[in-house]
Amino acid sequence: MGISNPFSRKEKNNSDEALEQTLEVVPTAATANTATANNATTGQQIDDALRAQDALEREERVPLARIATVVEKEMTAWRCVKAFRPAVLQAIILSCACIMEGFDLVLITGFLTNPVFRKKFSCPDANILGEVCEIPASWQSALVVGPTVGQMLGVLISGWMVERFGYKKTFMGSLVALSVFIFIVYFAQSLAMFLVGLLFCGLPWGVFQTLTTNYASDVCPTPIRAYVTAWSNVCWIIGQCLGAVVQRALINNYTMLSVQIPLGLQWVFPVPIFIFALWAQESPWWLVRKGRYEEARHSLSKLVAHNHTPEGYTVDGHLAMIQLTNADELKDTNGSGTGYLDCFKGVNRRRTEISTFTWVIQNASGSALMQWSPYFFQRAGMPPEQAWNFVIVQVNHCHPN
Repeated sequence: MGISNPFSRKEKNNSDEALEQTLEVVPTAATANTATANNATTGQQIDDALRAQDALEREERVPLARIATVVEKEMTAWRCVKAFRPAVLQAIILSCACIMEGFDLVLITGFLTNPVFRKKFSCPDANILGEVCEIPASWQSALVVGPTVGQMLGVLISGWMVERFGYKKTFMGSLVALSVFIFIVYFAQSLAMFLVGLLFCGLPWGVFQTLTTNYASDVCPTPIRAYVTAWSNVCWIIGQCLGAVVQRALINNYTMLSVQIPLGLQWVFPVPIFIFALWAQESPWWLVRKGRYEEARHSLSKLVAHNHTPEGYTVDGHLAMIQLTNADELKDTNGSGTGYLDCFKGVNRRRTEISTFTWVIQNASGSALMQWSPYFFQRAGMPPEQAWNFVIVQVNHCHPN
């Protein structure tokens, strides 16, 4: 008769417990696998349902979008203006922000011929009516190139800001920023400080260049887009003309008012434009890209004059056209291909070349040299009054825009 080993019994009990734990784990793992499979099946079913829903919604939108497209193409320019008066008004007034840019650019080169400005920033001991005081050529170039650099940066960040925050918030934020940056220029005590202020002012100027034309293109129908987008160039000319007229009116003023008044007038433009921007509607195209369809429908209803609505036009049809266009663009690019680098790839490269050289032609024809006209005319011996008279005539009749 053998003697039982207590250690063997203990090991057996431990083995039994381990086996039971293993048996408990196996069904748990099987259950987890089953749950995962069920979840995958459920996810696939949801995706299929969403695809079916998208297909159904697309079938509903296509007839509406086709009608809206036909109505838009058959409208004349005058009919568009009457039917979309709110949209045209908003595009025109927001484009007036470009007036500030043209106004300020004329001020910069005009100050180079202003004896009070030159005395304050270059030779404070000089006699205004006697000794000729000149700002160094390096600083003259810097004061002209500085805001141009700021504009280039503003153009680059404009696309990112608009896509992230929308047209309305970007536009209003740029107006506020410009109003703040004007303080730097107005209270500048040195050329370096003046240059820094111009550099910062160039940022919102660059935003206005691109945002206003894109906004006008978004809110207005195709038959009148060429007119409302060209209005921004007209505003640029208006600003340059106003800047020349102001400096011509102060040509015989030899106090600091000849500098402070033109700089202070820069604050006149942002306030009324900002107040109007509060009433302006957000771009329906941007709202659709963000999936905010109800807000896009509300925006479209505010952009059309309902008492002059063209026959066959509906807000739902217009919205459907925007939705399908946006969906087709995303489908063609697989949700990508919308960055700056993509402008130089494939078909987009050709578009970039065309648009780039179109604007290069404008500057290559002498547009960039026109802002130096008051300085060149006076250096050639022309009296200051007559020089500014020529500048006003030149802006109104010789502008390449």
